[in-house]
Amino acid sequence: MEMPTHAEQDERFIKLSEVSHLTAMSGAQIYALIRVDKFPRQIKLGIKSSAWKISSVRAWMDSRQVVTNCPNPATNAASGQSK
Repeated sequence: MEMPTHAEQDERFIKLSEVSHLTAMSGAQIYALIRVDKFPRQIKLGIKSSAWKISSVRAWMDSRQVVTNCPNPATNAASGQSK
């Protein structure tokens, strides 16, 4: 029997506060990116509950490149501007 990888062992749902903490973005920034399909969508867990899979948030984080003087895509999305 194969041992699960670290990512498989750590797979869980996380709420907006933890997503915000992991990404260093506000909830408004996260939702602005979701609206323009630039951040993973949350999963409905119940009538009034939703969360993200930690693996999808980490995959998004891994896909980001640090670029200096890069305009904030969440700010542009929230204001209706595009790249």
